[in-house]
Amino acid sequence: MRLKLLKALLWLSLCSALVTLLATVGVVWQRREVRKSSSESGRAEHGREPEVCFLCVGDWGMPLPQTKALARSMGIYAELNQASFVVSTGDNFYMRGVSGPDDPLFRTNFEEVFSHPALQRIRWYISLGNHDQTRGTRGQILYTNRSTRWFLPSNWYSAHISVGSIPLIDLFILDHYHQQDGRYTVFPTQIPWLSRELGNSTALWKFVVDHRPVFSGGELHGSSPRLQRALLPLLRQYGVQLVLSGDDHILEVLQHLGITFVVSGGGSWLHRHKNVPETVFAAASNGFTAHHVNRTHMKIHVISGAGQILFSTEVPRTPT
Repeated sequence: MRLKLLKALLWLSLCSALVTLLATVGVVWQRREVRKSSSESGRAEHGREPEVCFLCVGDWGMPLPQTKALARSMGIYAELNQASFVVSTGDNFYMRGVSGPDDPLFRTNFEEVFSHPALQRIRWYISLGNHDQTRGTRGQILYTNRSTRWFLPSNWYSAHISVGSIPLIDLFILDHYHQQDGRYTVFPTQIPWLSRELGNSTALWKFVVDHRPVFSGGELHGSSPRLQRALLPLLRQYGVQLVLSGDDHILEVLQHLGITFVVSGGGSWLHRHKNVPETVFAAASNGFTAHHVNRTHMKIHVISGAGQILFSTEVPRTPT
């Protein structure tokens, strides 16, 4: 009996040591994957072109284990690549949004999850999703005054990112599911606003953010023909190079008529997907995207929740 007990204790000790070893290897592997991009952007930083790095994540509004894992990977990447800001593509609080700026979900689902110092000292440009609407969006807007990083001044807005005297990036953030008097405002109000803002923009890069994808292979939401009809003429007229979305809980890169569409919705549970004619890359994976932007090119990395680079592409500012 004593011999069996000793054997059992020895077996438990070996298992514990193995788990510790695997966890250590996992962390080292994760940091190596992230450093691959760090060395690439480092070469760009030593060149003549100024560069901005930003991250994009969406549909992260429930603090699941996979959400916390990708938040750690985002923090590591942001630190190593000196990220300047984060874009959230919406659905920030499942399942019914927040009740107000004092709602504890801000702490449990955002502050305590995306807690890496590199994610705390940079601005988060927030967009709103369908799940953010249920109890009203006012609380998320007001939280802008409570937080040093959360930035949502209104339901839709623009933001300007410069490097020195160079107007490098203009962001145009829409709120697709916003309603007024029971009617959606995106088509009668927001898209005319977007047209005016794009017409006034002098930035080298113009990026549109909207929770609802224009193109997507996600089986839950998928592409939006109505958005295509309304947005594509504007995107082409004003030279928009990138559209960032969420809604479908997948990671996607798509291209259409020289415009790149990224679905970064891998922040929580996942959806099924299929390829569509515009698909360049797609994966039902937790994760985020990283964007390295200079005056002539943008490099996009799709990164898993574990920190592995799943796909990379480079987009010229002016399509060839």
